Amino acid sequence: MKKIGLLVCFLALAISCKSGSSAAAKPATASASNAVKLDTKSEKNLNGSWKIVRADFPGSGYFKVNAFGVADPKCFEGSAWTFVQNNNTGTVTLNQSGCPAFTSAMKWQVSKEGQFGIKFVGEGTKAKNQTQGYYLKFQNATENTFELVDVIDVGGQKKNVTYYFQRS
Repeated sequence: MKKIGLLVCFLALAISCKSGSSAAAKPATASASNAVKLDTKSEKNLNGSWKIVRADFPGSGYFKVNAFGVADPKCFEGSAWTFVQNNNTGTVTLNQSGCPAFTSAMKWQVSKEGQFGIKFVGEGTKAKNQTQGYYLKFQNATENTFELVDVIDVGGQKKNVTYYFQRS
């Protein structure tokens, strides 16, 4: 029963999540008929400690991006991430000087379609009650690296913000 509840929670995350950019993302509604098939092999590979070694996006000098509703993507460089595969939880900590202090628990998933769902869970909040999250492309995964790509809208044009992860 817990797995069904977790699946429904992640389904809502997968359908309704998109990161912030200069244009507001349109909300989506969850439907119980849209089952997300998880990529458990990829999820198992992510188990452990990671860091973002680089965050790239074209035009970074010309437009401002607020990644995950927290900070500029460059502030995520050097951030520490932990992924716990058996319950799809983890933590993220920004540790770059000149950037906002941020530490949060998170829930995450990788779908067989190559989508990475993530939501940050504030202290005292249950994951099932956290309705905002983000959905990114999961790509180029190896044993020690992977990339997350956020497709954002900038003035009607699609731009990619790519986060390069390396195992710590």
